[in-house]
Amino acid sequence: MAFLLFALAALIVVVLGRFPGHLTDFGWPPHAKAHLIGQIGTTVALAIASTGILVGPFRAGKRWGWWCMAFIGLAVFGGYWIARAMAEPDAPLRSGDATFAVLSVCYFFGLALSGPNFFGERK
Repeated sequence: MAFLLFALAALIVVVLGRFPGHLTDFGWPPHAKAHLIGQIGTTVALAIASTGILVGPFRAGKRWGWWCMAFIGLAVFGGYWIARAMAEPDAPLRSGDATFAVLSVCYFFGLALSGPNFFGERK
């Protein structure tokens, strides 16, 4: 659970700390900035919702809590990597990519470590 909490807390800090700088970038058209604002809001909302699931149903051992965490992780982190691959397939890796790589690994490592608690033998 610690890996998941770390990844969610760091995600919120990274999204709120790094991406608003694009709002002041004169090279970005208003339409792109609108997408950015939507992405920030969605990512933070999913991180807050998944934190609630993590400390509630997930901690209580509800299997559906694990599945919610898995799907939210796929949406947030998988969405980042899919967007990166589609929008900038040939661009060099940047610091934001390294940050999301670390957060992705932490998140899915936390899910993998917790999996046996949810899918192991039931007594």
